[in-house]
Amino acid sequence: MTRLVLVMSIGMLLVCASQASAQDKTDPKQIVIGVAYLALDSEYVLLAVNGESWEHFYYEDEGMTVVLEGVDRTQEYRVELTPTYDQLKPVTITLSANDWKLVRLDKETRQWQVTRKHKFAKWKAGEKEKWEAEKQKKAEEALRKTEEEARKTEVVEEKPADLPTDKVEEKPADLPTD
Repeated sequence: MTRLVLVMSIGMLLVCASQASAQDKTDPKQIVIGVAYLALDSEYVLLAVNGESWEHFYYEDEGMTVVLEGVDRTQEYRVELTPTYDQLKPVTITLSANDWKLVRLDKETRQWQVTRKHKFAKWKAGEKEKWEAEKQKKAEEALRKTEEEARKTEVVEEKPADLPTDKVEEKPADLPTD
């Protein structure tokens, strides 16, 4: 009888333990944060994501791979990569929600990842100057728009109305008429 109770107790413990571990597992579709790997043919590129700097990135493979961490896989990102070499063109890579894949890191760990490979093209004659002029024009246009918006939101200072004074005006005395 004691042997039967012992076997049943061990069986109950195993069932409870397996249920607890099943409850700890998270549905991968609920996880929205992932890692993007951008393999390049130029080392240590300058990086901007949606026109702004991205703080959570690092380089691998002696600067040939850029790793972006903390990327929300449900949003679309424009990653602008500018090579440090003047003869190579900058490029913009788009990361969309459909690009992500669930990758197995080990027996139990999974991670959302996107991997891209890109080769930078070389500038053709006169192409870089034209691109820089367009970039300058866009920057001036953006500055003009922000200044215009600032002028619109600027509070117009009004002159205060004439305030009454404590000074009593004296009426001129009636002058005698001849």
